[in-house]
Parts: sequence; C-alpha cells; structure tokens
Amino acid sequence: MSRPKYAIAEADVVHASEYLRPLLLMRSLELRQNVSYKVAERDFHAAVVSPSKEERAKALNAWCEKYLKAPIWAKLKLAIRKRRERKTSSDNYVHLCFKESV
Repeated sequence: MSRPKYAIAEADVVHASEYLRPLLLMRSLELRQNVSYKVAERDFHAAVVSPSKEERAKALNAWCEKYLKAPIWAKLKLAIRKRRERKTSSDNYVHLCFKESV
C-alpha cells in the first residue's frame, strides 16, 4: 500500500507561500514542462489571496499539483517542517532589548 501524497495543511499555508513566493519571483523554481512562469505566478497569487485558510490550502495544493515537479514537493515539505519547528522554538524564548537612556 502506498503512502498518501503530501498535502499542505491549513496551518502551513503561510509557511508554504513564504517559501514559494521568493523562488517564484526569482524564477528559480523547477516547474513542470511547458509551463509559463507568467501563468504560474498569476495562478499562485490567485491561490494565496483566497478569503479563508481552508480555501487557500485547497488552492495552494491544487497549484502545487499543477505546476511543481516531485522533487520540489519534497523540498517544500521539508521547508514547511523546518519553518514550523523554528516558529515553535522561537515562541519559547523571550527576546529582551535594552536601550541606553541619554
């Protein structure tokens, strides 16, 4: 029995879009053959501006299925996991900033 394909969860939409956006802008994403970057960018922006997180997750998953090659899916999954871990570990620390009085 094969594993189910990875799907971006609602909570991870922000991590996925923040990972993909700069790569798309720099045109350094490996897209499927015969795909225009211009069309991919347009569809990406349409996916990430959906009104609810649930709709954004569905639209972003559909976008990834349509445009990304399998190795990029794997990198995206790893990037989401790392970003999630960084966020939770940074939430455990208090950052103090001291300013000198003049």
